[in-house]
Amino acid sequence: MGEVLDLAIVFIKSDAVAYGKLFLLVIVPASVLVYWLVNVVALDSLYFYIIIMVLATPMVRYPILLYASSAMFDSQPSLKNMTVDWLGLQQPIITRLLLPRLLGAVFILAPLFEIWWRYFAEEIVLLERVSGKQFGPRLRNLQSKLSSEAGGLFFAHLVFGSVMVGSAYLTWLVAAMLFESHFRLVTPETIHITFPFILLYLTVQAFLAVSKFLYYLNLRTVHEGWELFLEVRKCRTHETVRGLL
Repeated sequence: MGEVLDLAIVFIKSDAVAYGKLFLLVIVPASVLVYWLVNVVALDSLYFYIIIMVLATPMVRYPILLYASSAMFDSQPSLKNMTVDWLGLQQPIITRLLLPRLLGAVFILAPLFEIWWRYFAEEIVLLERVSGKQFGPRLRNLQSKLSSEAGGLFFAHLVFGSVMVGSAYLTWLVAAMLFESHFRLVTPETIHITFPFILLYLTVQAFLAVSKFLYYLNLRTVHEGWELFLEVRKCRTHETVRGLL
């Protein structure tokens, strides 16, 4: 897992200008929106604060994931093509990704739900374009491959899950402890101190989206690369036999 995180840093550095644009076009606006919600709703509840933070992560993760995939496989990736892909995937994004996340967030189960049962849901919907009846079997198939790796599932839980929940909680807790003895986020001071943490949280989420994408590629290469080779060899064998006949 550590190698994947290091590789993600190198991967982002190799296309730093594009990721800088994504930071300005995606992460900063998302942070402003969350900041506005905190300010308008005048949150004094950790429960509602975490719900907003959990639901805000897709606004950052999905565009970053689409671009990372484009940067990996396209010779000339572009933000325009990523936007077209994003707009064309709205229905499966809503039905397969956002609604389950919303349901989980209401019961504070979203991180656990995403990690244990839907760890690669984002990659399956956004990259493999699987959203119909094949979604469930494909999700279980990838999940079983993740579970079979020594320590893979544990470290996935530790890194991605704890950062998701912990950073949202830390954002709320630090602001509350600095400015209010009753753990409220309603004063102007707490609102302003919260924004940098929100920006940092969503930036970390973007980085983890790239890291998980690379982990997903590694998992598919290790477990499905041989299967792909066998399928190609089988097709070539059939073509050779037909040529001889």
